[in-house]
Amino acid sequence: MTLLTAIYCAVLAGLVLIGVPILFVALGAALVLLVQWLSTEALARRITRARYVTAEQEPELHAVLDRLCALSDVDKPRLAISPSPAPNACTVGRTRRGAARRSSSPRDCAPGWSRTS
Repeated sequence: MTLLTAIYCAVLAGLVLIGVPILFVALGAALVLLVQWLSTEALARRITRARYVTAEQEPELHAVLDRLCALSDVDKPRLAISPSPAPNACTVGRTRRGAARRSSSPRDCAPGWSRTS
Protein backbone atom coordinates (compact mmCIF):
# COMPACT_ATOMS: atom_id res chain seq x y z
CA MET A 1 0.00 0.00 0.00
CA THR A 2 2.84 2.37 0.82
CA LEU A 3 4.55 1.64 -2.49
CA LEU A 4 1.31 2.29 -4.39
CA THR A 5 0.86 5.60 -2.54
CA ALA A 6 4.45 6.58 -3.39
CA ILE A 7 3.87 5.78 -7.07
CA TYR A 8 0.66 7.85 -7.15
CA CYS A 9 2.40 10.78 -5.44
CA ALA A 10 5.35 10.60 -7.87
CA VAL A 11 3.01 10.59 -10.89
CA LEU A 12 0.98 13.49 -9.50
CA ALA A 13 4.11 15.48 -8.68
CA GLY A 14 5.47 14.78 -12.16
CA LEU A 15 2.27 16.06 -13.76
CA VAL A 16 2.43 19.25 -11.71
CA LEU A 17 6.14 19.73 -12.54
CA ILE A 18 5.55 19.45 -16.29
CA GLY A 19 2.94 22.19 -16.09
CA VAL A 20 -0.44 20.44 -15.84
CA PRO A 21 -2.77 22.68 -13.81
CA ILE A 22 -3.19 21.46 -10.23
CA LEU A 23 -6.99 21.46 -10.61
CA PHE A 24 -6.78 18.97 -13.51
CA VAL A 25 -4.32 16.81 -11.59
CA ALA A 26 -6.61 16.77 -8.53
CA LEU A 27 -9.71 15.97 -10.63
CA GLY A 28 -7.85 13.21 -12.48
CA ALA A 29 -6.60 11.70 -9.23
CA ALA A 30 -10.10 11.81 -7.73
CA LEU A 31 -11.54 10.13 -10.84
CA VAL A 32 -8.92 7.34 -10.76
CA LEU A 33 -9.53 6.70 -7.05
CA LEU A 34 -13.31 6.66 -7.54
CA VAL A 35 -13.09 4.15 -10.40
CA GLN A 36 -10.76 1.92 -8.36
CA TRP A 37 -13.01 2.09 -5.31
CA LEU A 38 -16.14 1.21 -7.31
CA SER A 39 -14.59 -1.61 -9.37
CA THR A 40 -12.52 -3.44 -6.75
CA GLU A 41 -15.04 -6.16 -5.93
CA ALA A 42 -15.97 -6.90 -9.55
CA LEU A 43 -12.31 -6.94 -10.57
CA ALA A 44 -11.36 -9.38 -7.79
CA ARG A 45 -14.26 -11.65 -8.72
CA ARG A 46 -13.38 -11.53 -12.42
CA ILE A 47 -9.68 -12.26 -11.81
CA THR A 48 -10.45 -15.32 -9.67
CA ARG A 49 -13.33 -16.43 -11.96
CA ALA A 50 -15.53 -16.68 -8.87
CA ARG A 51 -19.30 -17.07 -9.14
CA TYR A 52 -21.90 -16.31 -6.49
CA VAL A 53 -23.66 -19.34 -5.04
CA THR A 54 -26.93 -19.57 -3.16
CA ALA A 55 -27.72 -21.62 -0.07
CA GLU A 56 -29.51 -24.14 -2.31
CA GLN A 57 -26.39 -24.64 -4.46
CA GLU A 58 -23.89 -24.98 -1.57
CA PRO A 59 -25.82 -25.66 1.66
CA GLU A 60 -22.82 -26.90 3.67
CA LEU A 61 -20.62 -23.91 2.89
CA HIS A 62 -23.47 -21.53 3.68
CA ALA A 63 -24.09 -23.37 6.97
CA VAL A 64 -20.42 -22.97 7.94
CA LEU A 65 -20.50 -19.30 6.98
CA ASP A 66 -23.72 -18.80 8.99
CA ARG A 67 -22.12 -20.34 12.08
CA LEU A 68 -18.95 -18.28 11.75
CA CYS A 69 -20.92 -15.06 11.30
CA ALA A 70 -23.11 -15.87 14.30
CA LEU A 71 -20.05 -16.55 16.47
CA SER A 72 -18.37 -13.33 15.31
CA ASP A 73 -21.55 -11.27 15.47
CA VAL A 74 -21.11 -9.91 11.93
CA ASP A 75 -23.43 -9.68 8.94
CA LYS A 76 -23.29 -12.58 6.53
CA PRO A 77 -21.52 -11.69 3.27
CA ARG A 78 -22.43 -13.13 -0.12
CA LEU A 79 -20.59 -16.34 -0.92
CA ALA A 80 -18.68 -16.82 -4.18
CA ILE A 81 -16.76 -19.91 -5.27
CA SER A 82 -13.64 -19.90 -7.41
CA PRO A 83 -12.67 -22.90 -9.57
CA SER A 84 -9.07 -22.75 -8.29
CA PRO A 85 -7.53 -26.07 -7.18
CA ALA A 86 -5.52 -24.33 -4.44
CA PRO A 87 -7.30 -23.94 -1.08
CA ASN A 88 -7.77 -20.22 -0.62
CA ALA A 89 -10.34 -17.75 0.69
CA CYS A 90 -10.68 -13.98 0.90
CA THR A 91 -13.28 -11.34 1.57
CA VAL A 92 -13.72 -8.36 -0.73
CA GLY A 93 -16.08 -5.41 -0.59
CA ARG A 94 -16.28 -1.74 0.25
CA THR A 95 -18.71 -2.04 3.17
CA ARG A 96 -19.81 -4.74 5.57
CA ARG A 97 -23.14 -4.87 3.80
CA GLY A 98 -21.61 -5.18 0.34
CA ALA A 99 -18.88 -7.66 1.24
CA ALA A 100 -18.48 -10.94 -0.59
CA ARG A 101 -16.62 -14.01 0.65
CA ARG A 102 -14.69 -15.82 -2.07
CA SER A 103 -13.57 -19.38 -1.52
CA SER A 104 -12.08 -22.18 -3.56
CA SER A 105 -14.46 -24.99 -4.36
CA PRO A 106 -14.15 -27.80 -1.77
CA ARG A 107 -14.47 -30.39 -4.53
CA ASP A 108 -11.48 -28.87 -6.35
CA CYS A 109 -9.33 -28.59 -3.21
CA ALA A 110 -10.16 -31.99 -1.75
CA PRO A 111 -10.97 -34.57 -4.43
CA GLY A 112 -12.54 -36.93 -1.89
CA TRP A 113 -14.90 -34.24 -0.52
CA SER A 114 -18.59 -34.94 -0.81
CA ARG A 115 -21.74 -33.47 0.69
CA THR A 116 -22.40 -36.68 2.62
CA SER A 117 -19.00 -36.96 4.36
